[in-house]
Amino acid sequence: MWTALGFAPGAAADLPTAGLITEDELPGLFAAWADPPDGARARPLAADLLARILCGEVVGAPRDKVAIADVEIVGDVRLNAALIAADVTLERIRFRERVDFSGARFARALTLRSCEFLGEAAFETTHVDLDLTLDHVQFRRNVSLRQLRCARLLGGDVACDGELRADGIKVDGTFWLSAVACAGAASFGYAHITDEMTFAGATFMAKFSLYGADVRGNLNLTSTPDSPFIVHGPAELGDMRLGLNVYAWEAQFAGSFNGAGMRVGGSCHFNLARFGGPASFSGADIRGDFIADGASFTSSRFESIKDAATFSEMQVGGSCTFNVAGPSGIPTIFSGPASFILAKIGGNFEARGARFADTRHPAELRARSAGGLHHNVDFGSMTVGGFMLLKGATFAGACSLRNATVGNLHLEQVSWNGGDHSVRLDGLDYQNIRAEGAEQEDEFTWVDQRASWARLRDDLLRHRAEYSAQVFEKLEGYFRRVGYSDLADEVFMERKRIERTEVFVPPSLDWMLNWGLWLFVGHGRHPEYALGWSLLIILIGSVVFRSANMQPKPGASARAELGCSPFWYSLDLFVPIIDLKANDAWEPRPSRAIDCYIAIHKLVGAIIVPLGLGAITGLVR
Repeated sequence: MWTALGFAPGAAADLPTAGLITEDELPGLFAAWADPPDGARARPLAADLLARILCGEVVGAPRDKVAIADVEIVGDVRLNAALIAADVTLERIRFRERVDFSGARFARALTLRSCEFLGEAAFETTHVDLDLTLDHVQFRRNVSLRQLRCARLLGGDVACDGELRADGIKVDGTFWLSAVACAGAASFGYAHITDEMTFAGATFMAKFSLYGADVRGNLNLTSTPDSPFIVHGPAELGDMRLGLNVYAWEAQFAGSFNGAGMRVGGSCHFNLARFGGPASFSGADIRGDFIADGASFTSSRFESIKDAATFSEMQVGGSCTFNVAGPSGIPTIFSGPASFILAKIGGNFEARGARFADTRHPAELRARSAGGLHHNVDFGSMTVGGFMLLKGATFAGACSLRNATVGNLHLEQVSWNGGDHSVRLDGLDYQNIRAEGAEQEDEFTWVDQRASWARLRDDLLRHRAEYSAQVFEKLEGYFRRVGYSDLADEVFMERKRIERTEVFVPPSLDWMLNWGLWLFVGHGRHPEYALGWSLLIILIGSVVFRSANMQPKPGASARAELGCSPFWYSLDLFVPIIDLKANDAWEPRPSRAIDCYIAIHKLVGAIIVPLGLGAITGLVR
């Protein structure tokens, strides 16, 4: 229940009395305070007398609007559970001691303008029915606004040399505090704001927390032309609920940034923002877009997975962009590891011109992250409903797209600088892929498939990517689906080349089979190889089975008179499934060398002929 304050006689007995404003002077001062002249000299006013004025207990004091200016309050101000019915304006007031408005109710507005609080100030559970205005107010020690409630909180240029505690603050309208400067920790945890919440141009030297806050409108953390928004300590925005958008253009977060679990009804704008420490958006749910064009994630410290730029399990209903920032040409930079594992992007994921600069060895990443991070940039199991545009991006270290699902994957002019086998693509699924195409950014229909395949092969699949048969099978199927069967065959042949030169260990069976199929039938893609080898062996046999090395078979004198044809004899021995009768009348003269050659001749024929037929029918690959 709200009550009026009563004061015991002699409550101000210990206060200095020299120069103090007396109650008898008040009637003549009320009019002057309502419209104070510039440069008025501050006079001392007893704290208990101020309290009585505000509570309407002084004869002649205004009832609807109390305006007091240019005084210095002597003693502690205590208005606990007081009811102040008037509209209160305190201007150019200096409070020497502690001020405690905890539990007080201001039935109208409360305005503090150009005031200075030398002691601690407490507004805990204070209720202001209309606007609370803090304009050019200086708090030299701690100030508490915990559980404060007002219709609107407005102001700017507020300075706090101690801590600013505003956990659980509730504002039924707009919360607007621009150019705040706070030396101690500032906490607005679980605040409830029914409209916009603004800290434009604010500076926080220590921790800044909005953890669990519920803001129904926009959250404004932008820099202004006159004052950048800076948080030197940790910035805590985890588990916030935002009805509309987050605006943090050119904001600077020198310490760690935690946005894990945020729920944003609109979009997040971190254009040109600077993250000097670890940044986490893990598990954030953003209904609109996430835009961080030209942002920089410059933390070089990495002791655990918490030190990475983490976007794992983030859900974005629209697009997620880390592009070069517009006309300024400033690229997005990731100095340390970045994780997008299990992120789900409904629209496009764009990192055009982005620089992923971390070069730590994967073994170090695994050790320091307890196995949670294996690559310098990890898009593992990420889902992108639209385009994944990495045009012009640079990856200085290892990168993973393992098990990612992408609608359209664009890899034009990407620089893979992590060394051999530094890119992992196994399990990557896509509807369309290209690494070369139209020059215009908005032309997504025309693709030079041959040039795209050449760049994929030379810049990525050869040496840069870890070998995976699945990667080649997916790419082969893609080229067949879009009508480039010849390119599909090239993909298949490139896969087999890598297997026999880099994957299979000689002289294993797989290695020998790979070489054999390549030499004799081009892995089923070139059955003409079998024909060429067959003609060569048959011609060699024609030399071996020339007339000088042949003799008639006993009892075949009639057919022997027709003579021996070396070519047909060689062909008859080479092809096991046909009988040309060429060897019925003639046989080689007894010779160990010729006998050995006949065995080889038949064996090669028994291998090449079935392989050739299998290649023609598609059974051999």
